[in-house]
Amino acid sequence: MLDPNGELRRAALTDGTVYHAPTVFQLKAMLFHAGILTTRGTEPSNLDPTADTWALREQVTATGSR
Repeated sequence: MLDPNGELRRAALTDGTVYHAPTVFQLKAMLFHAGILTTRGTEPSNLDPTADTWALREQVTATGSR
């Protein structure tokens, strides 16, 4: 979420009401079952962006320059 100047509006990102909770839940559940994330999504009614963790199951490291 950007303001008219293109700056990130961080306060909006911590407000759970700005997200479509069922979509967030489904996306996170799919990424968990695909083996990408460490935890599955929380129930849409419990969505709290300040407490939710999206952690990769496997660490990503940079390899060389191209």
